Amino acid sequence: MTKKSAKKTVSTFADLPELIAEETANPAFEASFGDPLPLSIIEPGDEPGEHTMPEPFTAQKVCGELITSLYCLLTDTRLDPLAPQIAWGIVNSFHFVAGTVERQEDRLADKIRDMTRRMEPGEVF
Repeated sequence: MTKKSAKKTVSTFADLPELIAEETANPAFEASFGDPLPLSIIEPGDEPGEHTMPEPFTAQKVCGELITSLYCLLTDTRLDPLAPQIAWGIVNSFHFVAGTVERQEDRLADKIRDMTRRMEPGEVF
């Protein structure tokens, strides 16, 4: 097995965070947190506003730290064998919320489609 070597070097300590970000960035986090449309509605009934997403690399770093901290907390305790299940529960909660939001968006889109099908020319919504 060969060890992956850095493709780039840095000359100052200040450039190190950028190198680490480039070398460890995960495209899945970029896809999840990279938001092409900052104009959004957070809750049904709210006015549209510009709500940005967390920076992808920061989200990746914090999520990694969260799981690492969980494992450190549970190591050498009677909960140690359950650490993978607990970690998966945390990860799964993100997927659960994403699915819930997606279903809400789908229901709202269906409602709008239904309203346009039943629209009377003189009716105002």
